[in-house]
Amino acid sequence: MRASCVLATVALLVSPLLSIGSGSSHAAPVKSAAPPASADTLYARQDWPAAMRAYQAITKRDPSLPRAWYRLGVCYAALQHWPDAIAADHRAEALSPTPQFARYNLACAFARAGQADSAFAALDRLGQTGYSQPEQLLAETDLASVRGDSRFLAVVARAKHAASPCMDAAESRQLDFWIGDWDVLDNRSGQQPAGASHVELILGDCVILENWTGVRGGSGKSFNAWNREKSCWQQSWVDDKGALTNYTDGQYKDGAMVYLAEQKAPDGKPVRLRMSFFNLAPGQVRQLGEQSTDSGTTWATTFDLNYVRRK
Repeated sequence: MRASCVLATVALLVSPLLSIGSGSSHAAPVKSAAPPASADTLYARQDWPAAMRAYQAITKRDPSLPRAWYRLGVCYAALQHWPDAIAADHRAEALSPTPQFARYNLACAFARAGQADSAFAALDRLGQTGYSQPEQLLAETDLASVRGDSRFLAVVARAKHAASPCMDAAESRQLDFWIGDWDVLDNRSGQQPAGASHVELILGDCVILENWTGVRGGSGKSFNAWNREKSCWQQSWVDDKGALTNYTDGQYKDGAMVYLAEQKAPDGKPVRLRMSFFNLAPGQVRQLGEQSTDSGTTWATTFDLNYVRRK
């Protein structure tokens, strides 16, 4: 059975009916009847017929409660009353500020009722909520009747994209040429070894992480990611000496990723930094660092590295 929607708690307390004595002070006390189980208690016990009747009474008394309609739909589905489940899920979807759970159950009820088009309409609305559990869709037995439909592949793909939006986002893939294990050479010293670098994808393919180790000691890491809000790449670099540089406004153009940063020199004067990654070949990347003390009019090289992919 599918997990219930987490909505605002609805108090469903039913007061016990107390028997009244004859009025004589000597009369034996009359025991009160045991209070009837609440709808929520019956639901937790999975006593579906009794829970169904209890939620029917609640929705009749107050038809504005989305949680009661949702649970009534679950009861109907458990009893395989598909038309009733569809009707209850529709009410829950219309009333709930978070209709994802009702839409999921509605799709399942339509599928079980043999109404494939309506099931996919509900799945489309489910996708609009950002539903991101493709594994649940693939394992859901209630959707077995529509799983062979070509439209189901699109539903699963949409859920996969919601789960990992960076995986197939074109901008997030622009720096993938840097991923791998590299021997790093110093171009300014005649291709002498400078260090080694392991560059990997992390956090749902949203972040490219560099792990740098210098040939003469020292290590550092950089975190690179596409900022959707600002439409640019950003990098945060930090090393084992506490140096930290935040590069912003990274843009990929003509086979090169170019970052910019602003810092202050020891004398307090502003310094502009530029760092470029050139995708030279499948097994070679050039990383060029430059700085400017005249607001970008002229640039001086600070490092020039050649990344050679390890075989």
